[in-house]
Amino acid sequence: MFGQYETLYTFHISLLLGETSNTVTISKQAFELLVLKDRAINAVKEGITIADCSLPDHPLIFANDAFSKITGYSREEALGKNCRFLQGPGTDEEEIRKMRDAAREGKLSVVQLLNYKKNGDPFINYLSITPIHDSRGRVTHFVGIQSDISDLVNHKKAELAAKHEAAQAAAATEVKSQFLARMSHEIRTPLNGMIAVGQLLAETILSPAQWDLMNTIRCSGETLLTLITDILDFSRIEADKMVLTPTEFHLQTVIEAAMEIAGLHAAQKRLQVSVHIYTSCNIYMRLTVQLREVTPCR
Repeated sequence: MFGQYETLYTFHISLLLGETSNTVTISKQAFELLVLKDRAINAVKEGITIADCSLPDHPLIFANDAFSKITGYSREEALGKNCRFLQGPGTDEEEIRKMRDAAREGKLSVVQLLNYKKNGDPFINYLSITPIHDSRGRVTHFVGIQSDISDLVNHKKAELAAKHEAAQAAAATEVKSQFLARMSHEIRTPLNGMIAVGQLLAETILSPAQWDLMNTIRCSGETLLTLITDILDFSRIEADKMVLTPTEFHLQTVIEAAMEIAGLHAAQKRLQVSVHIYTSCNIYMRLTVQLREVTPCR
């Protein structure tokens, strides 16, 4: 591990001193500092690479352990190549152009690229490229720092998708509520007229059979009117504004109203329907209309 890093630093020191030899003598303290830097670079989670600008195509001359973990490529496979071998289908050409322009001008660049691992798996690479200058201001190397931010990007995409779905659901709920409110108004008008006519008929002279039919029409209309009101309650339930209040009532009255409706269906099929209610029944219910709605179906 240190041998690679030691050769790299020796090469740079020789260039700065203008020497032709690739060896240099350093103090123990400097040597220990080099070892510490080597360990630190290989301890970080971010991939770190160094490219040599003096060589054609700017090949990599250093890659830390994290680079191999992120990409799946060993040092032997990565060194001597330009880092573009990580690119593939879907890599943003605009980001590549931005990176190349900055490198040509010797400036820092930060890009987000779709790259590919050795096994073909894609990952989002948050890449910063920093130029290294010599004593005369010339760019000699580029240091690249890679971070795999795939999980972060996917999390943000999922968050945006969830917000979009929530907005769509809210819009759909609003449209549905408006539709129900309009339909309720359109149905209430003729229904109230039917109920009013039934009340007027009840004040006229009717035979017992006619009175029973009129009363059935009136009860059915009132039941339907209550159902329409309940339909509007769906919007209140979705808005968490629905409040149910238990109410005590006479079970006999509710069952008799239900039997009047069910009796018409039974008579059409030539069936006789009867009911017996024990006087000891005392029941608490929230929605009496539901009993009248269910009973005719049985």
